[in-house]
Amino acid sequence: MATTTRIEWADATTNTAVGCSHCSPGCDHCYAEKFAHRLSKHPVAAKVYAGVVDERGKWTGKINSNFSEKMYPHRVPGKGKRVFVGSMTDIFHPNYPAENRDELFASIMADYIFANGHGHTFIILTKRPQAMAEYFAAGPNTLLRRWGRAGNGWIIVGDGDSETFEEYADAETIPQEMTSTRDNLRQDYLWPLPNLWLGVTVCNRDELWKLDVLRETPAALRSVSFEPLLSDLGAVNLSGIGWVICGGETGPGARPMNPDWVRSLRDQCQEATVPFFFKSWGEWAPDCLCGTKKPHPETPRPAPGHMGCMFKCGKANSGRSIDKRTWDEVPQ
Repeated sequence: MATTTRIEWADATTNTAVGCSHCSPGCDHCYAEKFAHRLSKHPVAAKVYAGVVDERGKWTGKINSNFSEKMYPHRVPGKGKRVFVGSMTDIFHPNYPAENRDELFASIMADYIFANGHGHTFIILTKRPQAMAEYFAAGPNTLLRRWGRAGNGWIIVGDGDSETFEEYADAETIPQEMTSTRDNLRQDYLWPLPNLWLGVTVCNRDELWKLDVLRETPAALRSVSFEPLLSDLGAVNLSGIGWVICGGETGPGARPMNPDWVRSLRDQCQEATVPFFFKSWGEWAPDCLCGTKKPHPETPRPAPGHMGCMFKCGKANSGRSIDKRTWDEVPQ
C-alpha cells in the first residue's frame, strides 16, 4: 500500500490485486497501465505484476491477487484518511477473483466495527458499474454474512483463538438481547457500509448512463470521477450523487480538455449542492503560467466551447485553478 499518494483527492491508496483491461475511451492512456509496465520490470515488484501487461506495456486482462494481509484496507495506518482502494485495478473487472473481492469488503467492514479501527473512508471507482450493481444486488443478508465468513482465519480478532471474525462481527454489531430482530439491526448498522463510498468513472457524454446504474447501487455515498474528461457533458443529472471529481488527461498522448466543459460541470454541481473537486488540467493548460523560457506546444481547444489554445505545460505546471481559484470540495 501507499501511505501517501499524489492523487489529489485521496490520502492513501491500497491494492489487494493488480491488473485490468480497456473498456472505455478513457482507458486509452491509462496511468495505471504505464505504472504496471514499469513495475513489471522492477526486481522487487516484478512477481506481483507478472503477466498483467504484455511486452508492449498493455493490459492483458490478467488479475494477480493473493497479496499479503498487510495490503488490505483495515491495515492502512493512521486515522481518518480517504483511501482509494484499487488504484491499480478495477475491482469489478470480470477477471477479478471473487474470493478476493469478498475479502476486500470484509476488511473494509472490519475497519468500521473494530473498536481500534482507523476511522478511514474507503473509496472505490469502477468503469464497470453494471458489475458493481450486480454484486451488491445480492443484498445485505447475503453479503454481510459472506463478508464475515471471508474474514475468517486472517482478520485476527483478540488472541486469534477465542473467536472468528465472523463471530466477532456478529456479536459486535448486534446487541445479544435483541436476537429476535438481528438481521434488521445488522442491516441498519452496516448496510450500506458507512465507511465505503462507491463511484464510477465517466469520460464523455456517451457514458452518462453509468450514473443511472450507480444511483441503483446501495452506498453510503455515491461519487463520479469525470477523469479524463474528453467531451462536453451537456446537462448532467446529479440526483443521488454525493461527490464529483473532474480532471484532465495526463501522460504521453494526453488529450486536451476545453475549460468550458469544466465550468459547466462545476456550475451544475454548485446548483445541485454537490461537492466539486477539480483535480488538475492534466497535460494541457488553458493558460501558460509556468514561466518557462521555452515555448510549449499549443493545440486548438476541442469543440464545443470557446475557441482558443491549450498549452502543453505538463501536469506539474498546468495547475488546478479554474477562473483563478481551486476547487477542493469534499463531502462532510
